[in-house]
Amino acid sequence: MKAFVIINLLFAILYQTSNGQNWLKYPTPTIGVSKYIEFYKDSMILIQSTNNQCYVSFDLGQKWTLAMEGISNKDVLTNITLGKDLNFYSRGGSNIYKYSISNNYWVKLIGDCDCNSAPEDELQVDNMGNIYFYYNFYPSSTYKKSNYYPKNADPYYYIGEIIVLNSEKIVNYHSERGTINFIDRDGGINQSINLLKHLKYIFFSDHFQNMYFHDNKNLYIFNINTFQVDSIMLFNYSDNYNTVKIFQNLNHDLLISAGGASRYTDELLYSKDGGFSFVDYDHFVLRNLKYFIDNLHFLPDNNVIVAVPGALIRSIGMQTIESILPGNNSDPNYFVKSMYADYFFYYDQIFYKPHNTSYIKPLVIDNYFKFSKPFKDNEGTIHIFNSIINTHYYKLRNSSTWIKLIAPILKYTIVRYLTDYNGVNYAMDSTEIVYTKNKGITWNALYKFPEGHTTYDITSVDNLFYFETNNALTIIDPINSNSTVIQIERFVAVNNTKKLIYYTYIPGIVKGFYKYYLIDSLQGVPRLIYQSSKGLTSRVFNNSFWLFNKGGVYNFSNKDYFYSSQGLPDNSSGNIFISDILLDENNYLYAFTDTGVYVYRDKINDQTTKVFDLGLKISQIAYPNPASTQLNIVSETQIESIEIVSIDSKIIKRIEVNKNIYVMDISNLSSGLYYLKYFLNSGKYSLGKFIKI
Repeated sequence: MKAFVIINLLFAILYQTSNGQNWLKYPTPTIGVSKYIEFYKDSMILIQSTNNQCYVSFDLGQKWTLAMEGISNKDVLTNITLGKDLNFYSRGGSNIYKYSISNNYWVKLIGDCDCNSAPEDELQVDNMGNIYFYYNFYPSSTYKKSNYYPKNADPYYYIGEIIVLNSEKIVNYHSERGTINFIDRDGGINQSINLLKHLKYIFFSDHFQNMYFHDNKNLYIFNINTFQVDSIMLFNYSDNYNTVKIFQNLNHDLLISAGGASRYTDELLYSKDGGFSFVDYDHFVLRNLKYFIDNLHFLPDNNVIVAVPGALIRSIGMQTIESILPGNNSDPNYFVKSMYADYFFYYDQIFYKPHNTSYIKPLVIDNYFKFSKPFKDNEGTIHIFNSIINTHYYKLRNSSTWIKLIAPILKYTIVRYLTDYNGVNYAMDSTEIVYTKNKGITWNALYKFPEGHTTYDITSVDNLFYFETNNALTIIDPINSNSTVIQIERFVAVNNTKKLIYYTYIPGIVKGFYKYYLIDSLQGVPRLIYQSSKGLTSRVFNNSFWLFNKGGVYNFSNKDYFYSSQGLPDNSSGNIFISDILLDENNYLYAFTDTGVYVYRDKINDQTTKVFDLGLKISQIAYPNPASTQLNIVSETQIESIEIVSIDSKIIKRIEVNKNIYVMDISNLSSGLYYLKYFLNSGKYSLGKFIKI
């Protein structure tokens, strides 16, 4: 009994030392993300970040000043807008504020305003400073609420979305009735024009005197003088575009940005005639913005400035100027360390921080600034990919220079570049994979895809290449022109000793569960290393397998260890979400979560008391799997009998066993997937499955 107490006490101590206090917040640069942004007179910018702080800049974002003076502590500003009187306005709670540029101060104009919080209720301000809302308006002479009223037979006082067009005309668009109503300065509803129902207003061009609407497929152009309506198809696709924005340059050309449900349906159009026809527009900054543009401003001399997550990107001639957005809204999704700088990945951009400095800068290469997550191989080379121009870049361990990988010549367009931990680069089109071990100097054929097949991960070990396609592991030996296809359910990873991990999924009535196995060179008995209803994501560091989910991080090497996620802070939904992990060159383990980046307190090679030994033991295993003639069954406990069950739940065969080891004849079975139900002498049963080929 005494020994039992001591063992449990030691286990409790081990649990405490492996718990949450071992995860420490790792300081990383944070970036600002704009929630609202307004450009003013080609030099001043006012933004609100997603943490609801306002900032102002008078030099196109090179320097920022906090602009929150005058705002009540309880108010969160929404719908910052530049009025036609060239002043900034915003609503905070039930208060209306006006920003004083000269004093960097928000002045409260209206308290307890009767204003709706619906998205279409964005406040509008005319050139006289009158403020218009969905239900009512506030004249600048008194800022007292006034109601709209009809000057014709229309009995409705509720009129819909207000749009201040210019100094002379204010209109409302009533989506449900499909009408445009012209409103005078006293709130009187004058002329009503029938348009179309359920359109979305986008933009007004004072030059063309056109209002622009869309219905997810078409662009509708309404001229406020002639009342003519024209319909233009946005794109010759079947996709819906639920978000459309229009920007106008100093020459009155229009840039139309359309955003679909998928980022791959987002498009850009450029028009020189007010939206009736479109031409190509190849600006080197906009070339980066293959997807939906939310904030853009045209500058003189055909220059532009664009707001992207974390940064402002602007052009001066053919030069790109980057500046960081203020605020501390977002932690990096990933980072890698190099000899000269650390590279932090946010969304689809990379920011770098040179060592011994306190600033970060957006990474721009060849005037491109959108890249994939950086990947560091075992040689210390960092790899990134630009999907817009299908170009792979790399930076060697002892260099600060980014080099473009020499691209192969394939029959079709390259759709993907990959790099494995051993520094081998791969390129693939829709039909084949090629590889290079010398940074593109020579490319070698590796594999021809069967129709409809592809792969997303390849690993080289010596002269063998491992990858999954169509739920099968393919191993290629290009030197000897050999290939092997193994029908395992899902290949996970392989290391340089040719140990590999795969998993099977057992469906259940309520929920299924995963079984992960480790096997040495596809020989011997697979070892069960993990089983749960929750799957894992894999990485390979230092020739060791690292898998993780929200429960924690698992390390499978000569021994199995578990680093619990307990102690990591919950997100706003009350959950812990680990999106990625990293083991650096000094053997420190990092967890990337949606609440920040955390580092395990001690180096990983000091594992005597820092983590749990998982101690997983195999229960039952059937191998080889797939099999054609026989299955070898090995069980930790004695099996009384085994049922072979078809995928439609029919019992095909029941076999009396009464052994721990049994060889099962399956030669008479038809090809396909089968389940195994093991009945144990303990009165319990467990499940497995195999593939008959």
